[in-house]
Amino acid sequence: MATNPGGPIAACPRCGQANPGPVACPRCGVIFAKLRPRTAPSATSSADDEAEETRSGFPWLSASAVVLVAVCTVAGWRSLRAPRPNPGVRMAPTVGVRTLSQSREPREAEPPPPTLAPVAAPPVEVLQAEAAGLVDEDRQKAESLARRLPAVGPGDVTVAEQLYARHPETRNLLEATLLNVAQDERRRRRFTEAAVLLQRATVVQVEVARPCLALMDMLIETGDWAGAESAARTAIAREPRNADAWHGLGFALMRQDRNTEAAEALRASLEIRPDATAQALLNRVSKGMADEHGMTEQHLSHFHVRYDGEAHEDVGREILRALERHYATLASALDHQPQATIPVVLFSRQAYYDAAGAPVWSGGVYDSLDG
Repeated sequence: MATNPGGPIAACPRCGQANPGPVACPRCGVIFAKLRPRTAPSATSSADDEAEETRSGFPWLSASAVVLVAVCTVAGWRSLRAPRPNPGVRMAPTVGVRTLSQSREPREAEPPPPTLAPVAAPPVEVLQAEAAGLVDEDRQKAESLARRLPAVGPGDVTVAEQLYARHPETRNLLEATLLNVAQDERRRRRFTEAAVLLQRATVVQVEVARPCLALMDMLIETGDWAGAESAARTAIAREPRNADAWHGLGFALMRQDRNTEAAEALRASLEIRPDATAQALLNRVSKGMADEHGMTEQHLSHFHVRYDGEAHEDVGREILRALERHYATLASALDHQPQATIPVVLFSRQAYYDAAGAPVWSGGVYDSLDG
């Protein structure tokens, strides 16, 4: 099909669309600029056309190469001219434009979980003394079990349960067996089996906090904050002056975004026994409470939300409705609902900067990532 150089295209050479326009065919999308000759319709050979096509992109490539070489040359010259650092001389701080990493305060480290003292079962001597009053066969079983502690297994739990059913005075022996077997299961990362054993120990031994502390420690490791809180409160009810129980309670409450209660528990732990980890955790919680001072707090079915209710009451209500709506959609799609309440804190721009030490635009980036 012949085309009119420089003039309108009468019909599309691919699909036959009449009067398709000067740029591209609206039906098939072919670009007509590629059909137009690049030179005047005078005598121009096909070989010249191919050479012209080859040379058409050369000036742009040359310019890009020149710019790239110039940038590399300047960068190399500056690196050669820059003074080499002397390890023995402290450099003065540079005044000028600061990068993002320089302008932000160092990110606060994640608070470590409480470091609890190992939960020790009753001494073997005590267990053997308690077994001395049993009949011969049961006494031999109890003494053998006590001697093999802590190297006991699930089968020994059955033996200890049978002894306890016949002789309630062997309560300490059963508790010691449960604690040691649970510790071994926990070491093997079999947390479900360990939790069953520890919960049984809390029922068998109702006067001391040992099994409750062991259960609390394991639930903190697995991230079951509500379960860890319950175990800590049970331990405190049995031993109100137990610093480890108060420390674990504060950590579990902090993880549930209940900072006021967490601060009270941590202060109680520090009053009983000074501890650097508990003090660092209290400082972290106190800073969060200061950043969120004056905020409206609402407990919803799935969220624990705090926001500036006086300044943004209407926006806050709309966000709460959106949270619940999207939660229902996501839970339906995944066929799963988290057991723990989800903490949400809504900051204004200035409050976000004061709390996080991050530039304002980073909050928008996080919002985009969250979807």
